[in-house]
Amino acid sequence: AAQKLPIPADGTVRRILDVGTGIGQLAMALKERFPDAEVWGIDAGGPMVRYAHLRAVERGLAVNFAQRLGEDTRFPDGFFDLVTSYIMFHEVSPEGTQAMVNEAWRVTRPGGVFYPIDFKLTNAPRRTAYGSYRSWWDHRWNNEVWSLKFRQNGLPDMIRKAGFNLNEVEPVALQNVGVLNATKPA
Repeated sequence: AAQKLPIPADGTVRRILDVGTGIGQLAMALKERFPDAEVWGIDAGGPMVRYAHLRAVERGLAVNFAQRLGEDTRFPDGFFDLVTSYIMFHEVSPEGTQAMVNEAWRVTRPGGVFYPIDFKLTNAPRRTAYGSYRSWWDHRWNNEVWSLKFRQNGLPDMIRKAGFNLNEVEPVALQNVGVLNATKPA
């Protein structure tokens, strides 16, 4: 996914933010792709960012990790060239999603790219009764409390509402994963 991440049209990638970084997999992959960039991974979970930091140190990667909220990153306006997330928005309420998208808009520089990666957005019913059951089971028993609403929460509209230009063609980053490639107007 890090290799397929689009970059701003001007080719400048100095600062990258990975929101909901978890154990820092995408943040570290982005540091490997852009070794001269300042890379930040933030997550609400303190143990997650501590473990991510440990992994980055072991791998010799200078990635910054901080325990922060996606809706209040505490970074300056227009600070990042790239803002991304990996399999995070389906874990958030629709209201929280809108707040995080608004924050991504605030911290992305003009001409910068917002690239959230998550499950494909579809309202189509599952092909089988068992598929429908598995979706419900995952929602109910696997602590995926927002996953069903995520597929219908209007994330593309939230991204447009924040002010981004949304690329209507979703590049395929990974199988069964959707990508919304958005650019902040320059």
